[in-house]
Amino acid sequence: MTARRNGALQAQAAAKAAISERSGRTLETNDTWVPAGQRPGRRYRTREDPFAAVWADEVLPLLQASPGLQATTILGELQERHPGAYPDKLLRTLQRRLRQWKALEGPEQEVYFPQRVEPGWQMLCDFTVMDSLGVQVAGEPLSHRLAHVRLRYSGWFYVEVVLGGESYTALASALVNAATMFGGVPQTLRTDSLSAAFANRAVAVEDDARQAFAALCAHYGLESTRNNRGESHENGGIESPNGHFKTKVDQALLLRGSRDFATLDAYREFIAAIMAKANARLSAEIAKERPYLRPLPAHAGTVYSVRSARVSGNSTIDVARCTYSVPSRLKGHQLTVHLFDDHIECFLGTVPVYQAERVHPASHTRRVYQIDYRHVIASLVRKPGALRGLSYRDALHPDATFRAAWEHIDASCDQQQAARTYLEYLRLAALHGEDVVRAHLEAALAGAEPFDPWAWERTVNLQTPQTPQDAGQTIRHAVPSDYDALLALSPQGGQS
Repeated sequence: MTARRNGALQAQAAAKAAISERSGRTLETNDTWVPAGQRPGRRYRTREDPFAAVWADEVLPLLQASPGLQATTILGELQERHPGAYPDKLLRTLQRRLRQWKALEGPEQEVYFPQRVEPGWQMLCDFTVMDSLGVQVAGEPLSHRLAHVRLRYSGWFYVEVVLGGESYTALASALVNAATMFGGVPQTLRTDSLSAAFANRAVAVEDDARQAFAALCAHYGLESTRNNRGESHENGGIESPNGHFKTKVDQALLLRGSRDFATLDAYREFIAAIMAKANARLSAEIAKERPYLRPLPAHAGTVYSVRSARVSGNSTIDVARCTYSVPSRLKGHQLTVHLFDDHIECFLGTVPVYQAERVHPASHTRRVYQIDYRHVIASLVRKPGALRGLSYRDALHPDATFRAAWEHIDASCDQQQAARTYLEYLRLAALHGEDVVRAHLEAALAGAEPFDPWAWERTVNLQTPQTPQDAGQTIRHAVPSDYDALLALSPQGGQS
């Protein structure tokens, strides 16, 4: 009819409307025809309501008692009460009825309020688990999280690989490093319920963590706030970006063609590159927000937890459900231990005496070991019988090659000879370095050489490697002429 009013012939108008010319003629001669958009609303049913008999007496009481009931649950209940009367095909009809009832008579719904974000006002922090991406380091699955810190206004963000759980050390490290990268701090910090980060621990440890977090916020002048438990939408400014960044990492891994990294540092560099690329798009926004950030304090905040541990007669300390070996000369001493997310540092008073990679137990009940065989090898060589039943024997091996060598030696020799042979290999590794011993063990495992450390030591030229302090240094011995030249420069003309 629009085409006809615009001057089109009847046949042309019918063709444009995709109807026959006869139908077009009928429409044109029917005075009661009204366009669809101008017809009055229909207020009658086109078919009988299949739930009319039970709606008021059975369905409504269920909804009024429990408004959260779903249509599938109610339909199943009706099928039990009236077998054969309400088939599954009526589910969509019941869903429409429930939707209409909730809109007209149902309970009030929760309202979400949009927030106005001011520059320099808020920083958000959250953790996200990355295990689903299947990242590996040196062929081993990497169980880890990302600590994600984001400025609410500009979206500028910082992410950090976390090996343990949602601990204070991981949270503090991410916040301090993020503030350093941002070049300042906003007024407030928003997180989820931090009690989740310190749950399932001793009360004293939990209190220490809370006090340390409060001290960290006070040091940076941050007002700490948190969303209500279970209300993730209250922290939506970080929850949604968590998923977006995880998708970016997954896509970058697909482009890379491999999810295996040679070292943990290589994976951290990979994550940092993705972060830098994403932040580059926000350079204009962070330029607007940075003037509103408050300056950083004179020194960075504390990013570690402090523990005290006494070195046992086993030359070990117990820290955070992990047993670490330490040099045997520290037996009986009380050490102060600084726990970082990825390593520990031990102090005798204020003197640093040992540092090791931190190990995180897989569960809250299992104890793990981090043993450096160099700390105990001298005593084990004198007491080879202790190796057989040693509680941390499996943690004593430097790597998989040494482990395979022990299994082969143990299977092919008597118990005493097997222990003496393997411990001799460990002694040689501690004295001359693991690389040269590992090469011999690989050849022996392949059958090219016998497992005889004493004969092998006599046939090769083994040299004790330099200590880390001496590595890369060249020592030049002085000659008498050097002293003559030094005395000639003396202001007293050679008198001192």
